[in-house]
Amino acid sequence: MDDRRRRYVLYALAEDPEWTLQELATRLVAWEEGVEDDDVGPHCRERRYISLYHTHLPKLADEDVVEFDADAERITSGERAAEVIEFLAAVE
Repeated sequence: MDDRRRRYVLYALAEDPEWTLQELATRLVAWEEGVEDDDVGPHCRERRYISLYHTHLPKLADEDVVEFDADAERITSGERAAEVIEFLAAVE
């Protein structure tokens, strides 16, 4: 699950290089649950939000794949994002 969630973060960054944490959490729930963004409930979004904030985004930031501003709750593509996204596209 964890690796898949980080891949979803990268897929989201391939769509748009900048996200709020709330937007990203919503998109991940939608992809993982197979629903539209508008159908994501607040409880599910909050669980993804916490998971992203405390686990996944810091790990991706440590690898320079994302830039995560925890105070502003903004996520942008990091220096290595394009390289990792290109690799994922090649192996999938």
